[in-house]
Amino acid sequence: MANITIQSSNHNFQLTVGRATSTGETAANSTDIVSNTTPLALPVASPNTYIAAIPAMSGNHPQNGSGFAIDNPGAGTFYYTIWASSSTSHNYSAMAAALTVLKVQF
Repeated sequence: MANITIQSSNHNFQLTVGRATSTGETAANSTDIVSNTTPLALPVASPNTYIAAIPAMSGNHPQNGSGFAIDNPGAGTFYYTIWASSSTSHNYSAMAAALTVLKVQF
């Protein structure tokens, strides 16, 4: 589950989670776990390639975006990162983000 809280400041916002095989990877070397595509690219036009979207609201309103995705990457060690995109360049100084990963073994 990924969750992000921002002051919307009249901007559209998208959120997804990427998977990589080493730490500190860029979006170009990450796989979007929602669409299972590499490279991870935001912003996107199709809603099936991000976990959550926050619409632009006039003014400066607190917004919360959260979503779930199931990933089945196979064997190995993987690293997950929250990736977010805004419709225009903006400093989200009051942003808070959380990523919860649950590993289920059978």
